[in-house]
Parts: sequence; structure tokens; C-alpha cells
Amino acid sequence: MDSSREAFWKIIFPLLFGFFVALIPMSIKFDQLERQTKAERDAIAGQMSHLRDLANQAAEHAADEKRECDAAIMGDGAHTILVDVNHPYGGPDQIMYKTVSNAIITLPTGNPRIEGGPIWVVPRAITPHVVDGVLGAAYTHIWPDGRTDGWHAPARAE
Repeated sequence: MDSSREAFWKIIFPLLFGFFVALIPMSIKFDQLERQTKAERDAIAGQMSHLRDLANQAAEHAADEKRECDAAIMGDGAHTILVDVNHPYGGPDQIMYKTVSNAIITLPTGNPRIEGGPIWVVPRAITPHVVDGVLGAAYTHIWPDGRTDGWHAPARAE
């Protein structure tokens, strides 16, 4: 019986010794792989953070550009209403009131048989100028608070 035990330990001992000796390089390799994985994750997290920052900056820049563009288009919030009262346009009834930008304006009268003519709404306060042949033009401004400054004849373009 002792000989079988000795034979057993003679076989098992080298196997166990080899297993424990193999654990050392295997644990070193696992540690290297774990460190490499952590370094790669940190690098990717840094890149993702940088990309998020760039995306936020681009979104802020686009929003700033949109605000600037809207401000350039809308100007001071006023609207300029341009009318050509002598334009041969429309039916026999004259329309005296038009609702533009939440304000009711009275159109200037031209020929009583002709409707007010085409109306253009410019989204800012401008002072228009006319060329020869446009004698029935008129303009007014509607300010953001709803007031108007009356109808004016535009200056002649020089």
C-alpha cells in the first residue's frame, strides 16, 4: 500500500508542481492583458470625450450662426410693407384693410376701381427707393409692438 501511495505521489507531485509553476507566467500574461485593455479603454474614453466636446462645440457654433443669420434676416423685428396701389391687379372692390404681422393696416387709396395692388412684406425696417414708372408705390413699417408709422412715398432712386 505504501508503494502505491508513493507511486501516486510520484505521478501527482510533478503534475501539481508543473501546474503551479505554469500559473506564474499565466498570471503575468493575464495582468499584462488586463493593463493593456484598461489602457485601450482609457484611450477610447478620452477620444469619445474629445469627440463629444467637438460635437458640442459644433452644435454651439451652428446655433450661434443660426442666431446671427436669424438676426440678420429679421433685423430689428420690424416689417416693412410695400404696396403698389396703381398696379392693374385685382377686382373691382377696393380692400381698405389688410392684416399683416398681427397688425391691421389701412391701404393707401389709388384708383377706387382697383384693389390695393401687390403687397410685399419685408422682414426688417427698410427705406425703399423707386425707379421711374413706379408712381403709386407706398411703404409703412410695422414695429414689434404693433404700431405703424403711416404710409410714405418712397424716395426716388438716384
